[in-house]
Amino acid sequence: MFAALMFFSLLARRRSRRSSRLGRRLSPVGALALSKDRRAGLPAQHLRRRGGNEGADASHFLYQLADDRNVTLEVQGPGVLYFARYNHWHGSPWHYEVDGHDYLVQETSTANPISPPPTPSSSQQEPFPNPLTWTWSVTKGADLMWVPIAFESSFRMAYSRTHYGTGYYIYHQFVPGAKLSHPIRAWNEKTIPEKDVRELISRAGTDLLPARTRRRGED
Repeated sequence: MFAALMFFSLLARRRSRRSSRLGRRLSPVGALALSKDRRAGLPAQHLRRRGGNEGADASHFLYQLADDRNVTLEVQGPGVLYFARYNHWHGSPWHYEVDGHDYLVQETSTANPISPPPTPSSSQQEPFPNPLTWTWSVTKGADLMWVPIAFESSFRMAYSRTHYGTGYYIYHQFVPGAKLSHPIRAWNEKTIPEKDVRELISRAGTDLLPARTRRRGED
């Protein structure tokens, strides 16, 4: 797990052969951005009006649509959500509203949050596979999501539960006319992360030194 997290911190500096053909003038979109030079997104999190963390519950949401629709993030315009972190399973089920279409995202702790299973997993394995997602039992504290969620006009996230509903997100937005690696197409529950990206991330930590460095050390 440590190797995977370390890999993600260095991933923005790595250029794949596939992305290098696009040229420097194009901004990578979606899974391609995971292997292209993208050093920063736009961090967003709950409003903490008094600072600190003091419970981080319902008073810190942007607004409420219903008892089970407590909005934490709202973005207008085209873009991609690249990362979300939730303390344990708190807030689940989560509403991912992509261009007005609502998708319910959850993990297996959702069914019984008082007595969660010891080894939880995503309830939607195909669109949210490991190693692009990790649950709190592995990370020792947080559910992490790196699946690119693309949206053409808007994105909104809402929590069904408010207790300790903290969240941290990274997303990219693009101005009209921006040169992108490919057009943005709205995510849906049938969108499966590319196999080559999953395999690349799965190899994190297996080759920590370049081949040239290894040969030099062997001499």
